[in-house]
Amino acid sequence: MSIQESRKEYEKIKAKYKLPSFDYLDEEFEISSIKMEEQGVFIKALLRLIANKVYSFLSMLESVVDHSHQTMHDMIEKSNINDQEKQEIFVLYKELGKIYHELYLKSLQSEKDIADYLNLLFKKWPKIKERQIIFTKLIVAAWEKE
Repeated sequence: MSIQESRKEYEKIKAKYKLPSFDYLDEEFEISSIKMEEQGVFIKALLRLIANKVYSFLSMLESVVDHSHQTMHDMIEKSNINDQEKQEIFVLYKELGKIYHELYLKSLQSEKDIADYLNLLFKKWPKIKERQIIFTKLIVAAWEKE
């Protein structure tokens, strides 16, 4: 499916459920990469893309908040981030974990349920992304200290 076909498919559900623009979602989640011949239902493919992004955020934060796992990689990050910052990271980690599981739950529900959830998520997304950027910068800075 070409970008134009992805856009056309998205515009159908956008109009029906008042979702954000294709360009915004492409910027955030690269929805133009959805290939319908490989992905099936467009809105469920969109859920999977978002879940993948959320999971990548979770993975990045996990080494800072997981006390049971201790590799050299984890040690560098943990030792250079203070307890207050770790607590703030943990709050976002929990929020992202909940979102990740909600995305998979929604994939088992109707198109309308999915669209309603996505509209709620997209309202929260700028703040989530802003916090992820802040914490990613902390993690990068941790590597610069060692």
